[in-house]
Amino acid sequence: MKDKRRFCIHICSTINKLHIFVNLNVASQRKTDRTTAKK
Repeated sequence: MKDKRRFCIHICSTINKLHIFVNLNVASQRKTDRTTAKK
């Protein structure tokens, strides 16, 4: 049971990292879009 819980925590942290990574990518993408639109 303890191992199962540890596994769930590991998956949750991995998903959170992926989520943050995706958000950062989207933010940088918008930033580049804005700079190209100014030109």
